[in-house]
Amino acid sequence: MNRRDWKLLVLALLAILPVSAANSAQAPKPGGILSATLIEAPPSFSLHEEVTISTVWPMMPCYNNLVLFDPLKKQESLETIIPELAEKWAWQDGGKSLVFSLRKDVKWHDGQPFTSKDVKHTFDTVRETPDITVKLRVNPRKLWYENVESIDASGPQSVIFRLKRPQPSLLLMLASGYAPIYPAHVPVSELRSKCVGTGPFKLKEYRQGELIELVKNPDYFVKGRPYLDGIRYTIIKERGTRYSALQAGRQDIPFPWEVAKTIAETTKRALPQLGLVEASTNVNDHILVNLTR
Repeated sequence: MNRRDWKLLVLALLAILPVSAANSAQAPKPGGILSATLIEAPPSFSLHEEVTISTVWPMMPCYNNLVLFDPLKKQESLETIIPELAEKWAWQDGGKSLVFSLRKDVKWHDGQPFTSKDVKHTFDTVRETPDITVKLRVNPRKLWYENVESIDASGPQSVIFRLKRPQPSLLLMLASGYAPIYPAHVPVSELRSKCVGTGPFKLKEYRQGELIELVKNPDYFVKGRPYLDGIRYTIIKERGTRYSALQAGRQDIPFPWEVAKTIAETTKRALPQLGLVEASTNVNDHILVNLTR
C-alpha cells in the first residue's frame, strides 16, 4: 500500500533547484558544502541503467533533463513540469509529434556544446534503435519509449519526438528522475564510473564504499547557480550510525524516503533546528508471506 513518508530537509537544497523553482522561495546564501547521506554505494553512476534512488540521489545534480517536475510542488502533474535543457515545447500533428526548442548556452562538463544530437543519442540508445553502436548493459526503461516512432534532430537546438499514436504521458516520463540527457561524444560504458553532464555539479571524487563528492560547475547555464560550493555524500550503511551523524551535525540531510515518522520525530526532538516536512510517495511496501510452512 502507499505510505506517507517523512523527510528531513535543509534550505541549502535550493542550491540545486531549477531557476523557476528556486525563484519562488527565499534565496539561500551562496557557499558551503552540503553533507548528504547514502545508505549504500550506487551500483553504477549510469542513471539509464539503474533502478535505484541510490544512483539518482547523488547523480541527478550532475545531469539535466529536457524538462523536470517542479521540486517545490508537492503533487507532480503536467501542470508542474518546468523547463531545463528545453526552453519550450509543443505538441503537433494531432498529438503525435512533441517538439522541443533547446537552450543555446549549455556546455557539457568537458566543454563540448550541448545540441539536439545529444538528445537523439540518449533516447535512441534507450530505445535500442538499429543504428546505435553500443547498447546499455541493463535497460530497465526501454518500454517507456515503445510508442516513439523516431526522434529527429531537426536543427542544433530543435528535436522532435514522433509517436505512433498520441501519448500525453510521454512528457511526464521525460520529467522523471530517470530521463537525463547523456553526451553523444562519451561512450555509455564510461558513464558507469564517471559523470559528464550539463548539471550544476561535477564529480570531484569517488571513494568506493566511502563517499561521493561533487563540486560546483562554474560554467552552469543558469547564471549565479548553484549556490553551494559542493555536495558530499557519505556512505553510511547502518541506520543508527546515520542518525547519530545527523544529530551530531556531521550530516545535513538524511537519505530520502527512508525516514519513518517515529525516527523523524525523535531526531527532531534531539535537534530542534532541523526542518521536518511530510511528503507523499507512491513507493510500495510489500509483505511476502510463506504459506507453505
